[in-house]
Amino acid sequence: MIIRNCLYLLTVMFVSLGFVNAAQANRPVNIGTPIIARVGRSIYAVSADTGESNMLDEVSTELSQVLKKNYSGVGISLEDVSPDNTYLAYTAGLSDILDSTYSEQVKPLAQRNPNDVYIVNIATGERINVTNQSARFADEVSSGVVRNYSKLKWSQDGSRLYFVAELRSLNDHPLSRTLHAYNLETAEDQRVADLLPSPLTADNLLIGLYPVKGGVASVTALDHNGNMRFTLFGENNKVTYTFVFKLKGSQDVNAWMFDYNPIHISDRYKFGYFSFPANSLQPNVLDLLNGESQAVSADFKVNTVSRKVPESSLRIVLNSVLVGDIPWVIADSNGKQLITLDNELFISDSAIAPDGQSIAYLGARKKIGEPRDIFVFDGKESHALGFAADEILWGSVEYIFVPLN
Repeated sequence: MIIRNCLYLLTVMFVSLGFVNAAQANRPVNIGTPIIARVGRSIYAVSADTGESNMLDEVSTELSQVLKKNYSGVGISLEDVSPDNTYLAYTAGLSDILDSTYSEQVKPLAQRNPNDVYIVNIATGERINVTNQSARFADEVSSGVVRNYSKLKWSQDGSRLYFVAELRSLNDHPLSRTLHAYNLETAEDQRVADLLPSPLTADNLLIGLYPVKGGVASVTALDHNGNMRFTLFGENNKVTYTFVFKLKGSQDVNAWMFDYNPIHISDRYKFGYFSFPANSLQPNVLDLLNGESQAVSADFKVNTVSRKVPESSLRIVLNSVLVGDIPWVIADSNGKQLITLDNELFISDSAIAPDGQSIAYLGARKKIGEPRDIFVFDGKESHALGFAADEILWGSVEYIFVPLN
């Protein structure tokens, strides 16, 4: 799952459906600050010490199978952990599409993948259905439009959850997207703005939402020629400004998927991205305040660190995006390499503890299609938890763009 491996660099791809082993039974345990793991159609909170788990949510086997058959994922998706590491934001598909009322529409409904946004308290398991599309689903279908929610991102202060609502027509009319902000304190879902261009074309690719001071930035690829639109939504969710920027190195379709991969650099209005001039990997930094882009040293790497303690955190470092090269490095807070995770293990996902002193990662598959074992590195050595997953989250993270030592 190279795209999720290169979380910061490549467009997200689907991950495979897995199974639950005996250690993943749904039973209450005291698991402290858990690792969040998706296993097929289920989400668990997993103890980083013992591998014991609590199930947080799941969708039905039938729904997951129908969605997977129609290339719409497995019905549930991990999205983002709040900055204080209290809440998990995720999406889950609607079982309403399986109702006999829609027996002749199951395929088109599954292809459009209507879902809801949820927030769950990781410690208590208490859930909030933010969007509750299920409550109005009959009216939605009658109107010929259903909604798919994605790109969930917490604001830097954790007071708001931003997400994108995509209106998907059952009659093949053009798509449209809107940006929303859910206020955790007031429980209000505010429609912030249309994410232009609207209606959308096949070339428009919404890269993502990126939290910045006081708001959020949306990034949309407009075409295959490197043209991107950056829009900043600042205080009170008002548009600060928007501009179109052409990324360097976007000369042909072959470079396309690599070029549209901005990296938010924490606490500044800057993004990092990679271009491929003359078939080489060139790191660049774009200053969103003035729209200027500057090439930086080829030694610059994307470093993932704990949002809570970025200065003292261990780092997950993307060493290369090229298949066959060593993809992952774990480094200390000074950028010194501690462990290399090579392609024999083929790391498909990784996450940092809230205190920044441990890193979890997924190991090799035992069989094709099965989940991967979770390993935890404590700064000195790794140990297996005896729990397998398809993808993981742990603490809230941010990114820096610096060389390794």
